[in-house]
Amino acid sequence: MANFLKQKIANSFSIYLKNFNANNINLSFFKGEGELSNIELNDVFIQKQLQIPSWIVIRKAVCNKIRAKVHWTKIKTEPIQIFIDRVDVRIEFRDADGENAEIPDIDLAALSASGTSK
Repeated sequence: MANFLKQKIANSFSIYLKNFNANNINLSFFKGEGELSNIELNDVFIQKQLQIPSWIVIRKAVCNKIRAKVHWTKIKTEPIQIFIDRVDVRIEFRDADGENAEIPDIDLAALSASGTSK
């Protein structure tokens, strides 16, 4: 049963993820828990779905961990919970000629940390 579910989940997620197969899924069906670790997101799909302008190119997007919790006995009344641990996105900026623009590296984690500490 678990292998069947893993395969169905893998087929459903394959459009959103790169190099993904059923072996990447840690599933505990009866507990209603599932987890994916160190997964690479499909950058082309993200670029199109978020309608990101062509001068910003997503080069790589990686998610550290996604965990889901399903309350099977209360599925009609309790929400399915999805927890996303961390997503790292590498982007590239293009100038009008389509060449890489010279943009300095920015540590977004440091910016967000310094912006919240008051």
